[in-house]
Amino acid sequence: MKHFKLLTLTLFLSLSGFLYSQTPISTLFLPIDRELDGNISTKINSAEVKTKTEYNINGEPRTEQDVINILNDKNLTDEEMSNIRINIVGNPSLEAKVKDKQRKSSIGKDIDKTITDSKDRQTLIDLEIERLVLEQNNGKKGVFKKVNN
Repeated sequence: MKHFKLLTLTLFLSLSGFLYSQTPISTLFLPIDRELDGNISTKINSAEVKTKTEYNINGEPRTEQDVINILNDKNLTDEEMSNIRINIVGNPSLEAKVKDKQRKSSIGKDIDKTITDSKDRQTLIDLEIERLVLEQNNGKKGVFKKVNN
């Protein structure tokens, strides 16, 4: 019974979120595909499939795979990665990955070049991001202020 109440509350909150955002109710029902072996599966990313997506790298139209290839390219230096202008419309998860990679690259290019161990460099990048987050949280006031700060 406890799980049923939790499921009901979750469904209600999901529906109210859709109604508040004025998203068509039809997007709640994910398309169903029948796989070759007869099993039925739902498309998890159906919301991203329905929205228009655009990918630009340095002002040139590109594909999603081009952006993914740049993110996974081990030959790019931090300097090069931070200077690439990547614009994404309609794919928030990939956009977040790009922003995270470029933030880390921007910090990484400022690290002393004599530190060559990749683990040490990654640790320094993570510590700098943590410092920036703490500094940002420290400046919050009123209801946005963190407790015990």
